[in-house]
Amino acid sequence: IFAAVNTDAGAVTIESADNLTINAAGLTAKGAIVIEAGNDITLGAGDGIAINTNTSTALVKLQADNDGAGDGAIVDGGSLIAMTGGDLVLRAKTGIGTNGAKIETTGLVDFAAISTTGGIFLDNGTSGAINITTLDGVTGISTATSGNIGIINSAAANIKVSSAIDANRVGGTVTLNAGAALDIDAAITAAGAIDLDAATNFDIDATITGGGNVELDTTGGTVDVAAASRVIGGGDGTTLAINASGAITFNAGGDATETVTNTGSGAITVISSGAGITLKNDAVSIADGVLTLTADGAIAVDSNATQQIDSDGNVIISANGITGTGGLDINSDAPGADRALTITSTGSTGMAVNVVADLYSSITIVQQDASTSINVELVGDDTIDIDGTADTVTLKSVVTSAADIGFDYDLTEALKNRIVESVNTDAGAGRVEYANSMN
Repeated sequence: IFAAVNTDAGAVTIESADNLTINAAGLTAKGAIVIEAGNDITLGAGDGIAINTNTSTALVKLQADNDGAGDGAIVDGGSLIAMTGGDLVLRAKTGIGTNGAKIETTGLVDFAAISTTGGIFLDNGTSGAINITTLDGVTGISTATSGNIGIINSAAANIKVSSAIDANRVGGTVTLNAGAALDIDAAITAAGAIDLDAATNFDIDATITGGGNVELDTTGGTVDVAAASRVIGGGDGTTLAINASGAITFNAGGDATETVTNTGSGAITVISSGAGITLKNDAVSIADGVLTLTADGAIAVDSNATQQIDSDGNVIISANGITGTGGLDINSDAPGADRALTITSTGSTGMAVNVVADLYSSITIVQQDASTSINVELVGDDTIDIDGTADTVTLKSVVTSAADIGFDYDLTEALKNRIVESVNTDAGAGRVEYANSMN
């Protein structure tokens, strides 16, 4: 245990063959700080600053179990590490902080950490945009055999992932929570769930792969997944969810390398609560799970060289229009039985959908604004063509007889005229409903 070491411009190296505790106000230095222990390193025995870099931007390095002979953790005892822009590297054998007692820092910028087991947990406050990078031979943040990873930037500042985050061991999870933007330029991999939260924007230029649920949330910004970058869910029984108050953009993927993917019975849910969703070629791939796309604005198709959605399961779309050249293309590699397509038009912008494969046994259309025009092109001669004006909806041509597709239509805007010119479902069921229509 040591309580007061203060250097002006010099570096500090402290070594212990056993446990080492740094009390509050225990260490202040303007040069590099290296602390090594044969077992645990504990930061403080109460509130305060255990390690203070003062105005230095030099390296701070802590290594527990430095001899490799036994256990060694870096433990939060209540005191923090005050950084001023230098590099922080943490190494341990049996954990760096815990979920309930994270290692606390202020002013953190460049950061790397590795632990064999026990997980890695850190909370940066007050100031500092965290850059997870490669330092002193440690690449990003990783657990070697087991453990979860949780990094919080409580400051109103970014987290940037410049080097990989790897918890792909024994159900390991990854949680990132940024006080501003999340900028992901290197892979994030977990055997279990991935939970990413940003106060503002997501900028994803790498691949995120989870073995469980994968969730991206921003209450104050946008989500952009770059071309050749991916977000991959955990498959059977999992949900890949992307929620944003702003616009969501999935740039172009490739055949079998679609931008947003879940497999097996895994679901995908995408919600833009205050804007729209842009889908480029090969943007979404899902097997038998349910795909739900919900936009306050329109779903925009930016290119039409190939399909935007590859789905073998049910698809639910709700938006104020589907815009772009050629409409939204939905294809399937292995159509399942009794699949359903549900389209809800929430505003006056037209909707155009092309179902490229013989996929659905039922199609439901809910129209909330009579002025909308909706067109669904199906395989062969089957088609759904609905024209809308301010006062009248016309079902000009509803033909689902070739594939015996059931058709269900509901106009929810009250006191509007409707005209049915042609509806032919053959063996498929048909239902047309209006809310207090005028005729």
